[in-house]
Amino acid sequence: MYRIIEQLYDAPIGMNSIQPGQNPELMKMARNREEKRQKLIATLSPEQKKLFDELVQADEEIESSRAFDKFKYGFHLGVLMMMEIMESYEDMLA
Repeated sequence: MYRIIEQLYDAPIGMNSIQPGQNPELMKMARNREEKRQKLIATLSPEQKKLFDELVQADEEIESSRAFDKFKYGFHLGVLMMMEIMESYEDMLA
């Protein structure tokens, strides 16, 4: 089942929000990493390349899970902050 929190994580926030790939500093770091990755791969045997690809895939799966966990934490924190604000607002009206 595709939960609401997953939809929020996967969906674009708005037309003016920064999309992945628009951060020049991040893009520079990604290009640098890819250049180094290609240099390393060129020195590996076929067996080592396969093992390296499996390692990279495992790291990507871990990072994806971590990113989602961080998003959930931030979202829940935001909800708690809004609840506190709403309680304070209701107290002011009473």
